[in-house]
Amino acid sequence: MKKLSTLLVASVLSAASFAQTCTPDALFIAIGLPGIYPLPTSPLPDGTATLSYQNGAGVTLSLLTSNQSLDPATFAAFFPNFPVTIPPGVIGITINQMSVVSIDGLPAGMSYVCLHPGCESVPASQNCIKISGTPTTPGDYTVKLNTHLAGIFEGTVPVIGTPYSQSFNTQSLPTSPTAPISYDMKIKNDASVAEFTAAGLNLYPNPASDLFVIAYPATHADMAAIEITDMAGKTVYATSKSIQSEGGFTSVETNGLPNGLYRVTFSAGSVHTASKLVVSK
Repeated sequence: MKKLSTLLVASVLSAASFAQTCTPDALFIAIGLPGIYPLPTSPLPDGTATLSYQNGAGVTLSLLTSNQSLDPATFAAFFPNFPVTIPPGVIGITINQMSVVSIDGLPAGMSYVCLHPGCESVPASQNCIKISGTPTTPGDYTVKLNTHLAGIFEGTVPVIGTPYSQSFNTQSLPTSPTAPISYDMKIKNDASVAEFTAAGLNLYPNPASDLFVIAYPATHADMAAIEITDMAGKTVYATSKSIQSEGGFTSVETNGLPNGLYRVTFSAGSVHTASKLVVSK
């Protein structure tokens, strides 16, 4: 029971933290058109395998509904995979309810959370989704938001010209189809170790327990800036060390670091590179 209570508290705190950071973009709200922004015509930001996505900040998608009517051409551009046949004579389509029922295709190690329960957005309560985590596998991904839409078709009956208004809701249809919205996402290889070696540096031992050594082929005395960050992008250690013109060795203690994967950044003169570091005691 105590463990369950702890999990519930952690969940509430996580949701509260997200509510403070996830706010639908004011620019998109000002535009007044319903949709998911940024539009899927632009890919989601690239990520790097084993590194926290967007330095731990993740990416936020704004889910906006509106009582403003869209013409059919604009609607088709915003919702290209709409599963409902649009009746003839439609001149305006209103989306006054939207919910994302699931997200498929996220890289392993990544997840999403919504500002409001059920990922539902209505005009009085706009929503947003935060995608974050630490991707583990490089590759090209298609992230699909499975979306339910509800609203109103407005138009005139062909030939007769009688105006009509017809409501729709994809969730109430027999097979409950969704209107999927897809984004491209690229997760790149973490080439930091290769870059470190290419710069002529060596870091050992790796894994490290109490300390590690950086060997740098210095040609003259210099000062080096060394920074260690965790996989969430948080700086856990930073220092400046003197590098001698001969030898070029410097050591860094890891006693205060918990076991885990880190990124070590080294800067001296024109050299700026990084390497992975595993701390294991």
